[in-house]
Amino acid sequence: MNPLEVLQAVKISRAAELLYWSRKSQTRLQSLPPDLIPRDLQEAYDIQLAVALLGATPHTGFKLGLTNEAAQRAADTFAPIVGRLGSLDIRRSGATIELPRHHLRIVEAEVIFELGTDLSAAHGPFSEQRVRRV
Repeated sequence: MNPLEVLQAVKISRAAELLYWSRKSQTRLQSLPPDLIPRDLQEAYDIQLAVALLGATPHTGFKLGLTNEAAQRAADTFAPIVGRLGSLDIRRSGATIELPRHHLRIVEAEVIFELGTDLSAAHGPFSEQRVRRV
């Protein structure tokens, strides 16, 4: 690993540790320190993966966001984004969620589709008809 790659790995690790600590301690961060803010989407995904690995929670799936142009413009991006879902992130119908006393209380429902098998990205893009056949 060259020195720039080492610095990049340290940045990703530090950002992931801070975000993981924030989640575990239920402490809201106003933002990441300037030196830890991802410079692009790939770096953000690298940090997201590092946080998931710290949590050691079984990976369950993904969620999509910013799926329309208006939402993308509002977020100053040009493409949908993908978030990882761990098994502890998913609540089934009827579940009760307890929040800390000073936690921001908003509800954002996600619709989850459970597939019978993985869809390999190498075989994408997938149409509705192709997904039904899998």
